[in-house]
Amino acid sequence: MDPHDPGFRRLRYVRYCDDHLLGFTGPKAEAEEIKQRLAQFLRDDLKLELSQDKTLITHARSDRAGFLGYEISVQHDDRQRTASGQRAVNGAVSLHVPKALIKAKIALYTKRGKPARRPQVINYDDHDIVGIYGAEYRGLVQYYLLAGDVRRLHRLRWVMLTSMLKTLASKHRSTPTKIAAKH
Repeated sequence: MDPHDPGFRRLRYVRYCDDHLLGFTGPKAEAEEIKQRLAQFLRDDLKLELSQDKTLITHARSDRAGFLGYEISVQHDDRQRTASGQRAVNGAVSLHVPKALIKAKIALYTKRGKPARRPQVINYDDHDIVGIYGAEYRGLVQYYLLAGDVRRLHRLRWVMLTSMLKTLASKHRSTPTKIAAKH
């Protein structure tokens, strides 16, 4: 039970459909062996191939593993303590919103690095345009609500809001500032 014991090992397993995540406490050499044994089992018994580019071994404290669109890591902070003086977060699993996802979503609403109007929705009425933007943002936030850094989506919110105002302004031949003041 002592994590500082050289013989201490722990293996946790999470599966959702065809996505798997193994959490292993122990030496990297044993993690490589587990990976090889898993690949052999999949190949010999199930006639499946393990994707080598997706199957990674990462150190959970220094790197992040991707799983179901989240980035997963293990927290470590000796400064956060409970009222009794014990470390509060060491070893706790944390979920994060991937930076690449935020950049990709922002790119859908920008042109040359600035928020832009969306001509594909400009012919809808105002209520539908606002509803489309709201549904897209809410869907993303609801999915990533479990992440500890969901606040990072605030930049996306600003880009989407500005893009929506520019779309409405373009439709009504006005300015985004006037549209924002009107609504």
